[in-house]
Amino acid sequence: MVVLAGCGGGALGGGSADLTVCGDGEVVLPELCDDGNDVTEVACEYGVAHCRACSAACDRELELEGPVCGDGVKDAAEACDDGDGDACDGCLDDCTLHVNVCGDGARCGAELCDDGNDVNGDGCSVGCDHQFESIGRLVPADRAAEQFFGVDVQIDGDVIVVGKIGTTTEPGSAYVFTRDPADPGRWSETLRLRASDGGAEDGFGGSLALSGTLLAVGAHAQGGNRGAVYLYDRNRGGANRWGLVKKIVASDAAAGDFFGTVDLAPNTLVVGAQDHGAGAVYVYKRNAGGTDNWGEAKILRAADGVTGDRFGVSVSLSGALLAVGASSVNQARGAAYVFGRDTGGAGQWGQLKKVTAADGAPFDNFGLPVSLSGDVLVVGASLAPRAYVYAQNQGGTNAWGQLTALDPPAGEAGEFGGAVAAAGPLVLVGDPVAAKRTHAFSRNLGGANHFGANGYLARPGGDSVGTLFGYAVAVDHGVAVVADCGEDNRAGGVYLFEVPETP
Repeated sequence: MVVLAGCGGGALGGGSADLTVCGDGEVVLPELCDDGNDVTEVACEYGVAHCRACSAACDRELELEGPVCGDGVKDAAEACDDGDGDACDGCLDDCTLHVNVCGDGARCGAELCDDGNDVNGDGCSVGCDHQFESIGRLVPADRAAEQFFGVDVQIDGDVIVVGKIGTTTEPGSAYVFTRDPADPGRWSETLRLRASDGGAEDGFGGSLALSGTLLAVGAHAQGGNRGAVYLYDRNRGGANRWGLVKKIVASDAAAGDFFGTVDLAPNTLVVGAQDHGAGAVYVYKRNAGGTDNWGEAKILRAADGVTGDRFGVSVSLSGALLAVGASSVNQARGAAYVFGRDTGGAGQWGQLKKVTAADGAPFDNFGLPVSLSGDVLVVGASLAPRAYVYAQNQGGTNAWGQLTALDPPAGEAGEFGGAVAAAGPLVLVGDPVAAKRTHAFSRNLGGANHFGANGYLARPGGDSVGTLFGYAVAVDHGVAVVADCGEDNRAGGVYLFEVPETP
C-alpha cells in the first residue's frame, strides 16, 4: 500500500511531523519501494533463483538473482554443485555427495541397469547387468539321464535343432523343433533324426549345421573314428519330413580322423577332420557330380600346419568366407585361419589370413570355437578366458585385424569363450563351467565398432551341481538358444531367450 504523507494522519492538515520512514515496510511517497529494511540486497536468499528487493534509501527497485542447487557454484549450504545434472559423478541433483553403488536406482558407469534393489530375477541383476529372462525350455520326449541333450544347437528362422550324443548303448540323435506360426513363443518337437546305419558312440548329433531347408549332422566317431556327415532336407519325402539327402565321408578317410565338424551355406558344406594329420577341412558343393549331389570340391589345409594342430576342430561359413579353428597350434596357443571362395582362382578356397591372439599363452585353446558373421570373426579362447573379435578390413583389405577382446566380468573367470555365436551386430559368449552364464555383446554399443556388454543370460532357477549352461549357443534375429547338456544328471535341456541386437 502506498500512503500519502498527512492523508488521514494530519501532516498536510494538522502540521504534524513527516511520517515517511524508509525500512518500515510501508511505501509512503516519495518512497518508490520499501522492503522492510535499510539494506541494499545484492542477491536473493539461497534456493530462490529470481526475486525483487528495494535499495537502502527506498528509491530504487532491484531485480536480483540468487544461488540455487545446480548453478555450478558451491555455496555454504551445499556439499557440492557441479551444475551438470549428472547423478553419477558423485554429486547428486540435490547438491549432496553420493558414492554410486549398484542398487541405488541410478544407472551409472558400467551398469547396464539399476532398478534400486539387490534382487535377481527381475530383469536387472544384483550386479546391475541386464538379466534376460528365459522365454522357453526345450527337452525331448524321450529325455533320459547320461544322454547329453544339448551338446550342440542351431537355429534358423522357425527351426531349432538340438544334438544329443547318446550313451554307450543308445545312438545319438538330432531333434527338430518348429515354432508355432500362431504362437511365436511356442516351439514343439517335430521329429527325431537318427542315422539309419548308426550305432552307439558314433557321436551322431555332436556337431550340427542348419541353413534354410538343409541340415547337416556330424557323426565324428563313426567307423573307428573316421567319421561321417548326414545331410537332410526339410521337405525331402514330404513337407517337414527332413529326409536324408546323402551320407558323406571323406575321400581319403582314415581311422582316427574325427571327420564330422560341420557348417552349411545354401550350396556349400564344410566338414572338419581335426586329427587328419595336422587337420583338414573338406568342402562339398551342391550339384557337383550330378543334380542334387554333394560332391567333394576341395580339401583345405593350413599353409603352415603340423601334425597335431587340430585344424578343423571348428568351422564357420559366412557368404564367401570360411573360418577354421586350430586350437592346438603352438603349444595350444591356437590359431584361426580365414579362407575366401574364388581366392586363387574360380572355385578355389585360398587362405587369406592366419589369426592369432596377440596376448596368447600356451593352452589358451584359441580357435575352439569360431563364428563368422559378415565381416566379423569371433574366436573363443576358453582357457584364457577370453573371446576375440576381428574385422575383415581392420588394418587393410582382408587384414583381419583385431577390433577388441571380450572379457568376463570380474570374478567370472571360468571358461568364458567356450562357446561363441555371432549374428548381425550381436555376439554371444558362453561360460559353461564357472559362472555358467552366457553374455551378450552388441556392435557399436559404446562407440563405433565397440562391442559393448548388452547383458547376460542365466539358467532359470539358478545353478546346480553338474549343470553346463552355455555349453553350446546359437542366435538368429534376436532369439538366443543356450544349451545345458549337463543338467539333471546329464539328461540336458535347452533354454530360449529374446535378446535385442542393440539395447
